[in-house]
Amino acid sequence: MVAKVNAPSKQFMLFEHSAHLPTTEEPGKFLISLVRYARPVAEHAGDTPPAAP
Repeated sequence: MVAKVNAPSKQFMLFEHSAHLPTTEEPGKFLISLVRYARPVAEHAGDTPPAAP
């Protein structure tokens, strides 16, 4: 399934303790996954807010 996704970067994350809502059932792991894997892609694309002064 992951191999069929056309994306600049891919990472498969398994949320073992979530049924359908990993954002609410494993919020810490979900947030860390976004910061670790999605934010670098957004930064590279220039799609992040400006740095705080």
